[in-house]
Amino acid sequence: MALVNRGGVWGVLPGWWWSAIVVGVSLGLVWLLPKLGKGRLGVAVVAAAGLSNGVDRIVYGGVVDFIHYPRLGFVGNIADIWLMVGVIIIVAQNLQLRT
Repeated sequence: MALVNRGGVWGVLPGWWWSAIVVGVSLGLVWLLPKLGKGRLGVAVVAAAGLSNGVDRIVYGGVVDFIHYPRLGFVGNIADIWLMVGVIIIVAQNLQLRT
């Protein structure tokens, strides 16, 4: 059963303004991509996942969550998984650049 999340993470602070924030930040990341060096992949993944959630917010009025994590007590979607993958890539690249 799909759930429409009209708020932020775990439905916190529901409101229409999340659409503007998600799309604005994602477009800002896309604008930033050419200026980045080796950290480009993680930022591209985060921007793409954010834009995907932004499209959901515009089309459905919220993010459609359909993957249930019963042991963790929340519901997510594929874009959420890719957001986490992108963050992991960014952290790994930053750790690698420092060594």
